[in-house]
Amino acid sequence: MYRICGLLQAAKSNFGEALKNYANDIYHAALVTGPKHVKTSGGYFHMANVFFRNGQTDVAHNIYAEVVNIWNEMLKNVVKMEEEAAESTLTSFVEKAANENENFR
Repeated sequence: MYRICGLLQAAKSNFGEALKNYANDIYHAALVTGPKHVKTSGGYFHMANVFFRNGQTDVAHNIYAEVVNIWNEMLKNVVKMEEEAAESTLTSFVEKAANENENFR
């Protein structure tokens, strides 16, 4: 809800109100998922957009960098899980093939 209100306020160029709403969005999302979760990163992203639109590019850049770090960590974990799943599948396939080969001797 806070994120939607922030988007509305940003569209109306009420940047102060937009930032308050994004801060609340980030706070409440962080309570549920943690401050470094992809569900929280959306609030950071929109907050950075407000700072960018206000000409505060250094602040916006730092927040965008945090969003990239959050997604990078999540994607690295997904790749790691996929690699582990593929490796265990390959191992079980090789073991099954070896057992079938022994059964045919």
